Amino acid sequence: MAKKTKIPTPHEISSAPILIPSKDLERIKKLQTNLTTISTQFGQIAISKLKLEERESLLKEQLSLLTKEETTIAKLFTDKYGKGSLDVDTGEFTPTE
Repeated sequence: MAKKTKIPTPHEISSAPILIPSKDLERIKKLQTNLTTISTQFGQIAISKLKLEERESLLKEQLSLLTKEETTIAKLFTDKYGKGSLDVDTGEFTPTE
């Protein structure tokens, strides 16, 4: 007597595990690696931007302080020497009045 072979149902066929060839798996792994690399680089760029913004903010503060100091020194020189121009290389002051 012949052995009976059960024919699988469509559900059994569609839910049965399939072994994916290594060549196809390597494509997926390479894609995942590339996506991770790009995500990491985006993170590094974001951190660099934050650091640059922080540096820019500090430089703006320093510039503001220097501008105030410049104004103070200009007023002191005007009060002391009058209006005019100063050659900082020679130290020569030329009054304008």
